Amino acid sequence: MPVPGLACIQSLAAVLWIAGPAHPVAAEPFVSTEPVFLSNFIILVPALVTVLALFRTSLTKIFFNIYLPVFLLLPLYFHIKLRGLPPIDFSEAVAIPLGCAMIYRLWPTFKLSLSDFAIALFIASAGAVHLLGHDISHGIFNMFYRVFEALVPYLIGKLLIEHFDIRVQTVRRIVVLIAAGCFVSVLEYFIGVNPFATLFQPFFPGQKLIWETQFRWGFGRVAGPYGQSELAGIMLLTGIILTVWVSLAHPWKETLGNLVKVRTLLLGILAVTLLSTQARGPWLGCILALPIALLGRTRNLLRNASILVAICLVAGLALYVKGKAYTSTNPSSGEQQTAQYRADLIDFYVPIAQQGGAWGWGEAFPVVHTSTSVDNEYLFLWLVQGWVGMVSFIVIAGDAVYRLVLAILRSTGRRDRFFALTLLGCFLGILLTVGTVFLFGQPFQLFFLLAGWAQSVKTTRLHQQQRQFAFAHALT
Repeated sequence: MPVPGLACIQSLAAVLWIAGPAHPVAAEPFVSTEPVFLSNFIILVPALVTVLALFRTSLTKIFFNIYLPVFLLLPLYFHIKLRGLPPIDFSEAVAIPLGCAMIYRLWPTFKLSLSDFAIALFIASAGAVHLLGHDISHGIFNMFYRVFEALVPYLIGKLLIEHFDIRVQTVRRIVVLIAAGCFVSVLEYFIGVNPFATLFQPFFPGQKLIWETQFRWGFGRVAGPYGQSELAGIMLLTGIILTVWVSLAHPWKETLGNLVKVRTLLLGILAVTLLSTQARGPWLGCILALPIALLGRTRNLLRNASILVAICLVAGLALYVKGKAYTSTNPSSGEQQTAQYRADLIDFYVPIAQQGGAWGWGEAFPVVHTSTSVDNEYLFLWLVQGWVGMVSFIVIAGDAVYRLVLAILRSTGRRDRFFALTLLGCFLGILLTVGTVFLFGQPFQLFFLLAGWAQSVKTTRLHQQQRQFAFAHALT
């Protein structure tokens, strides 16, 4: 008797084969042999709370009170591995029930877009090479990760936030949670140990940390719950830009003991922590994102945007020329050696990526012994998920930028235009930064949440505002 699930998998493999046969991969079963400890089940506590909350409260409250705190404050490099299931981290444990409930309740509001097709290809490319290599479980597990780490955040941004008009509350909650984590994270700069890893490591005996604390200029590079300093920098630059928007467009009135304003405290701790990451990629991303966001405060948008674009082009060309000269000589410092390392990645790995074909090599791509870490998300995707995965990622990013620009041009209110420019600044800052690091954990999910949010800014809030304006004009 045929098994329906197996038939579906075989059909999917046949469709993937049409795009061109992939190189053979080892048909190694994707099965973890690590023991499961009772303490590992702490990961499932947020999932249980989410399931119970679905019967008692709204999706927005679950998003505010469970998903965002788990997503922004808990380390996602620990997991629980149960037999027959993929490893699950804290965020995925919440995303599974929340995502299913959200699709069930909000599906009637869903409207297809170019990014929806691109994200479907992105998910398929994560498992295609393994399915074609008959490593079925590995392929399915990889697509599982993409569904709950990419698709669910994307749908939250697209279907939830603007639909329920919780934009300001969402930004405030994100900013406050990131800042709250900073008060703990910044200790890593002085003590050279990640407090979050130290706190959660006893719950996961036998699981080695992916990253140890790195040092630069004699101090620890702050990583916080995000695992690595560049990844922390992406979260922090986003927090800073969102804090600027909410502080200017919907300012906090509260002060702490009549001494310091809340917005001053938040911006201060976020900026100090970003500097403490000692990550130059996110610094550059923040330098790019901030003036883009602040265009929303100007009256002559076209003139100021033209000036900013001209400055960026000149500065970008100058940095490119200086960078080429900087990496073409023998390195005399650790910083120059790091820059040369990233430049060499292109020469070493582009030919390997081209050999991977449409679906890439998977995680077992050939590693150049002198460059074991591929610190470039575009190149990393090309290697692991082939040109299909890389192009679909670029299409998702490009469509988000296009929709935000369209929202800016069509906006009838300065606050909404300011917000669209803020999202655009965050997005372009991240796209610049991921040229120096691969996406993982929270920044990966943040990218897709912002991409989904960009889809809904134009189609909900701005359209409603235009209809309200037209109605009021008709009455007068």
